Amino acid sequence: MSNSFYDLKNEVHWNPITGCDPDPISLGCDNCWARRIRSRNLDGNGDSFAPQFHPDRLDAPLHWSKPRIFPTCFMGDWMAVDHRWSAIVMEVMWRNSKHQFLTLTKRAENLLQKLYWQHRGQGNVWLGVSAENQECWNQRAPFLCALKELGWHTWVSLEPLLGPINIAPGPGEWITKPDWVVVGCESGPRRRPCNTDWIYNTIEQCRNLNVPCYVKQIDVGGRVVKDINDDLGWRTATALMVRQYPKEFGQ
Repeated sequence: MSNSFYDLKNEVHWNPITGCDPDPISLGCDNCWARRIRSRNLDGNGDSFAPQFHPDRLDAPLHWSKPRIFPTCFMGDWMAVDHRWSAIVMEVMWRNSKHQFLTLTKRAENLLQKLYWQHRGQGNVWLGVSAENQECWNQRAPFLCALKELGWHTWVSLEPLLGPINIAPGPGEWITKPDWVVVGCESGPRRRPCNTDWIYNTIEQCRNLNVPCYVKQIDVGGRVVKDINDDLGWRTATALMVRQYPKEFGQ
């Protein structure tokens, strides 16, 4: 695994909460990369991916004097744990306003139920949801839109992309849009196929919506490709050049 999720020049991983609920909630959970990594550290003392809170890690953002971007609690789902843990992490993010914090969950409804009332619309906290197909996006997008209307930065990770997704709403449906879209195929030994046309369709939608898009990786002939190489062909290389960021990231 790369030391960087999104090739950000000032990216620092921060995991004060790790682990997740043992019951999968959608197809994206089946080959969870974080669970796979944690399973390598089994020591016979139970489930290595059980939710855990790490108070000793809470002050990590304080040690950075210059602004950083923190992918936060990516080694689990911070909305699948005790809400008191999530509230403490939110408090730390709120108090470290010079940094940007990226959060991600499949449990979008919990963002509204647990957090929005605590600190509305913090400019340095990015609330994100992941969606792997149209059904999951339709379920989770309304919660993301509600948070956007409350003043939060929002983003979506279409990973692993397991089917085409129409980001744009239909007539009379929700009208807000995310501030950033990340898209990519699945990785790992049991990865499922990702049609490259689904990636291109996402890029085009983002272009029409004027939303920055970041293509993380593409399935090329059964091979996961993240970098532009001479043997990929012009079309694939062009897609992998779509690595856009919100202006707040200062990239």
